[in-house]
Amino acid sequence: AVGNVLGSDGTYYFNNGNSFYNSDFMMRKDGVIKKIATVEGFSGDILMDTKNDCFLLPSYTHPVLRKVSKDGTVEDYIKDDRLKGVTGITYGENEVIFVSNFTTGKIYKIENDLSINELVSVPVVYPGYVVGYITYFEGNIYATGYGSNKIYQISMDGEVEVLAGSGEYNQNDGPGPEAGFITPNGIDIDVNRRRLYISQNGNGRPAALRYIDLPKS
Repeated sequence: AVGNVLGSDGTYYFNNGNSFYNSDFMMRKDGVIKKIATVEGFSGDILMDTKNDCFLLPSYTHPVLRKVSKDGTVEDYIKDDRLKGVTGITYGENEVIFVSNFTTGKIYKIENDLSINELVSVPVVYPGYVVGYITYFEGNIYATGYGSNKIYQISMDGEVEVLAGSGEYNQNDGPGPEAGFITPNGIDIDVNRRRLYISQNGNGRPAALRYIDLPKS
């Protein structure tokens, strides 16, 4: 599963990215797993559009953001060359969408009129493996630096700060600047605990789930 989201009724939705040719959009409810749709290419994270009762899926392999309905209908929502390589997606304020491009490190803002503008370009440390998934909290985007082994905090003005990670290739716990990561990719926020959860695939080592507690505002 390369992307996932939990519905308000407890239904778990996830992308089964088993090849670069197709991804299966799946659901699990009451212990039963079933496929909703097969989507061309390698899908990334999932954004749930509760207002329209559908899901938005970026694509690593295709320059498109797709809309998938619960009945399995797949449509192109936005097509743009800048979207090829995008894996991360999240909502900001007023349902503005942000997406992150894994290969270029660019984070784009998609307005309600579907116009696309670059918010920032995350520093490239390892070309082609730059930024993973993203999440939004209290006016900032939080992004995983897959190639840099760092976690970034990005303001709406496009200012990039290193929230955690020394950049060393290790799995050391500790204060933000001293902590080590190994290819961090997934990220999400527990707003009640003010806690960021980060998943790292380990790149051949055991995978791990890490967390960072954010200071109170």
